[in-house]
Amino acid sequence: MPTSVKVGDTTQFAAVDVYSSSTKQVRSGTRVLSYTVEADSSSTAIVNLIAKGYNAYNQLLYTQQSRYRINTSGQLSIVSRDIQYSTTNSSHMVWTKN
Repeated sequence: MPTSVKVGDTTQFAAVDVYSSSTKQVRSGTRVLSYTVEADSSSTAIVNLIAKGYNAYNQLLYTQQSRYRINTSGQLSIVSRDIQYSTTNSSHMVWTKN
């Protein structure tokens, strides 16, 4: 992760193969991790951490977005978590902090 960010920054920072057992003989999917920095206020921004899960056939299974407010001191506070399932399930869950 970078030591500083600005609104508009976006990057994929990891792609991880997932296996069905500890022998790592059968790959069951991939997880892709990225982030984007979104505008918020004059002294804060929203860091949106995004995780996408794919099965072995590269079909999207879910998208999870965890949004954090970051201030100029680098302090993070959770804003929301959004999970949208796809392919075999159409559930969509959103948690927000009051």
